[in-house]
Amino acid sequence: MGIKEDTVLCPDCSTRIPIDSLYCKDCGGFVGIKERTRTYTPAEISQFKGIEFSPGQDFGTRYRIIEQVGRGGMGCVYKAEDLDLGITVALKMIRPEFSKDPRFLQSFKKEMLLARSISHENVIRIHDMGEVDKIKYISMEFIKGENLKELIRTSGKLSIDTAVGIAQQICEALRVAHKKGIVHRDLKPSNIMVDTDGRVHTMDFGVAKSTREHDSKLQKDIIGTPRYFSPEQAEGGEVDQRSDLFSFGIVLYEMVTGQSLYDADDTIVYLHKHIYEPPPPPSKWNEKVPDYLEKIILKCLEKDRDRRYQSVDEILVDLGRQETRYVTRHERRRRRWYVGAAAAAVIALAAAGYYLITSRAIPAGASRKVAVMMFENLTGDDSFGHWSRLIQEFLTIDLGQSKFMRVLG
Repeated sequence: MGIKEDTVLCPDCSTRIPIDSLYCKDCGGFVGIKERTRTYTPAEISQFKGIEFSPGQDFGTRYRIIEQVGRGGMGCVYKAEDLDLGITVALKMIRPEFSKDPRFLQSFKKEMLLARSISHENVIRIHDMGEVDKIKYISMEFIKGENLKELIRTSGKLSIDTAVGIAQQICEALRVAHKKGIVHRDLKPSNIMVDTDGRVHTMDFGVAKSTREHDSKLQKDIIGTPRYFSPEQAEGGEVDQRSDLFSFGIVLYEMVTGQSLYDADDTIVYLHKHIYEPPPPPSKWNEKVPDYLEKIILKCLEKDRDRRYQSVDEILVDLGRQETRYVTRHERRRRRWYVGAAAAAVIALAAAGYYLITSRAIPAGASRKVAVMMFENLTGDDSFGHWSRLIQEFLTIDLGQSKFMRVLG
């Protein structure tokens, strides 16, 4: 009599859910296909344990396990030493029972081939693919850091500076992929790594689709994670690069608000909301979100993809064209007050200096020497640092117009 495995771990949040579920109700993550519901034999159960490795244990002749760094319903990820290359890598292994599934293997191979075709600093590098003791694996660049999902979870929400910096790097990764005709289709925070230097690495092109393919069956599949679906994905329609831009908008929304765009307990509810429910503005959750950034996010989240951004380049232009792009409404009011105060100070100082000098009797042909020193920024806001020099220059020019003094450089 076989042993029935009733539950499986969600690959995103590690919640244990019924094995016949397509999606995790906790995070909306993709779990698998219903065909996996069956009775496993004791021999197959023992195979599951074969994917467990201890630190220092060899995986084949090439790799030495350092530690496990991730686990999900599809398998697990180990940090390991590549003995041939002398580098540290991440080994993404899939559970043995999935190795027998042709559709899953095709997706697994596609992840490597598509990712290897994209050469960019913001896309995780794939080194190799192979099999050891019937365990399929991908060897990839090991990123010392954490995924964006954990970063948001621990931070609550990210600062505008940090969110925009990460967003720009995600866009750079998508730009190079889209130029090759590759649509990610599963862009989400758990597929984005941020290393200790702040560099962003987009990964998991396993469900990516090349726009140059013409597989009608593949186009009709609903693939991805419901929480980050575009409306056309939710409808099972044709997917292009604008679908990634919708998912990108959700990721950026979560970064600046710490909130999900939509919450739902059922996949069908997610699909309905993506198709019909207008997104609440990010400023509802975070009043510090600047106007320009809110407009970018909401344009990414347009239900009609013809009203969305049509390319990543357009988003990068809007992210980069703001000279004061990290300034919030509150900061703009505060900045206007500082600027006004600084201008008033210049006028007052110039008038005071002029009065003090001209109010005393100065012999004909004589002049006083004056030096204007650099001012110190005590506002606590580094963005006002340039005023230290500007106030000095304004005073130098103004006082230099007096015939009774000579302003020293």
